[in-house]
Amino acid sequence: MNLIIKTQLTILFVFLATLSGVAAYSQTDDFTQLDGLPCNSVNHIFEDSRGLIWLATDAGLCEFSGFKVKYRKGLNRLQGEKVTCVTENLNGNLIIAARGVGVCEFDGEHLEVIASTENTDLNDVYSVKVFANKLMVGTSNGIYLSNNLDTLDEFSMVEGTKEVNVLEAIPSKSEVVIFPKLELGAYKFISGNFSKIDNTTSEVLELGKGFYGEIEVGQQILLDVDTKKVQCDVLSALSHQSESIYLLRYFKNGLEYRKLISIRNNICVDLLQENDLEDVFVQCMFKHSLMGDIWLGTKNHGLISLKQSLFTLYTVSSLVPNCNEITDLLSGADGSLIIAGRNIVAKVKNEKIIKSISEKEFIRLLPKSKKKIDLVVNDIELMGNSIWIATNYGFYTLHCNSFLLNYKNIAVATKCTITSNGDLFCYDGKQFLPVG
Repeated sequence: MNLIIKTQLTILFVFLATLSGVAAYSQTDDFTQLDGLPCNSVNHIFEDSRGLIWLATDAGLCEFSGFKVKYRKGLNRLQGEKVTCVTENLNGNLIIAARGVGVCEFDGEHLEVIASTENTDLNDVYSVKVFANKLMVGTSNGIYLSNNLDTLDEFSMVEGTKEVNVLEAIPSKSEVVIFPKLELGAYKFISGNFSKIDNTTSEVLELGKGFYGEIEVGQQILLDVDTKKVQCDVLSALSHQSESIYLLRYFKNGLEYRKLISIRNNICVDLLQENDLEDVFVQCMFKHSLMGDIWLGTKNHGLISLKQSLFTLYTVSSLVPNCNEITDLLSGADGSLIIAGRNIVAKVKNEKIIKSISEKEFIRLLPKSKKKIDLVVNDIELMGNSIWIATNYGFYTLHCNSFLLNYKNIAVATKCTITSNGDLFCYDGKQFLPVG
């Protein structure tokens, strides 16, 4: 490996040892009205059972391929209308909530209004979700349930919800979490009962610091905002491998604000701040099932995608415990990473140590005439199936597969390099010298 490049990599990884952690999503793209969106306010993103993705906007419903928008002729009735939510029934038909229109069903060709706001008590429909083989509709004046999913023209109000102005309803296996508009806190609907969620105790999230608790949709957390701890609702959550992303809301001087928080490798990161999107009000988030990218539906900023980084960055201690500094690294032919710490060499694959050589094993091979002081690994180089290790006691070799260690008892070096014809050169702090 070129010595300059290798030195730069070493500096990079040593620098990473001081980092608490970084988010897996960084690069951003946006898609706005200029690109074909009906408007720049995206309220909901829904992927149906066929893999089609639908965008509910303040000016209608459209299909989105990830690159362009498609308008269905059968949805013309909703053009210009505020569509707030989309779901799917057991037949694969879309169920659509549209303010001023009501609850609609779309079979791919024809749109039918199955519950008009003019003919029922369903005023200002905001949310439609399927729960326990029924359709749950959240409105500005309460929550309604259909008798069953086959007869959607008959709804009854859930007891105790008459005064609830619904923003969103999130169903899980056994319950539905309901968020009111302009009011901190959430409700739950479980086994036919509607009640306020108890949030007397809250987890604390501090940006840039470790978090080892558990967060669920509907609970409240304390988040550091402008040096103050602010009570936040957890509106929604997404997970991908070792990362969890949470959409939070809080209120300040009567206004609602949103935060998008990532917890990766147990470190809390503000994704909006990291991507210069602090002025964006996120209304919904969605993870693409194939690409893994995160899409954000926003108010007045259209659709924003956070693309997965090409790199996964780790703290040194997360890869090699008890190691706080990397002196060098190599890439193994089997996809592993050979990491040299100050007094350890480890083979890491899939975020786990496969094999390692400790300081004791290095010192055990030294002749008795050597003074046994702390051993320091300065550099490593690959030559064929062997790794040459430069230390303050001289060179060792380590077989790539067996991890068998041998002591060569030649040349103390702080840096070394191997030429294309197999010659080994070492740097003793003053000059490069050939070894052999």
